[in-house]
Amino acid sequence: MINKIDSRLSYVFAGILFFAGLFWLYIALFTKGEFLLIMPGFVSIISAGLIIIKPNLDVTRNLALSSGLYNLIILLYQSYSAFSLIGSNSSSFFSIAAIGYLFGTGVFLFLVLRVHGDPKVFSLS
Repeated sequence: MINKIDSRLSYVFAGILFFAGLFWLYIALFTKGEFLLIMPGFVSIISAGLIIIKPNLDVTRNLALSSGLYNLIILLYQSYSAFSLIGSNSSSFFSIAAIGYLFGTGVFLFLVLRVHGDPKVFSLS
């Protein structure tokens, strides 16, 4: 029998991946962000869709893990960039950005470690 916490965690992971994908697409398309952020945006949204539609496939788990790691690395770099800009004129903005990016990094670190440690997380049937 499947643990309800694991099934809820997979839906939470899918939701966070979906919103992270929307965030990266928004940054890439509507602000002066890097155009390279379009790829993690699409990959995150596709991963979230696969988690909801076909959770029992091996490809789903592998794509979700790689997408989570991709988001983790990008958020970690964004945190580093925001921390390096804290001494500038807009230090309050960069402080808030650094805290937000660090929070996102922590969330993705927890989710990636949880999904990697337990292969039954995507067993929703």
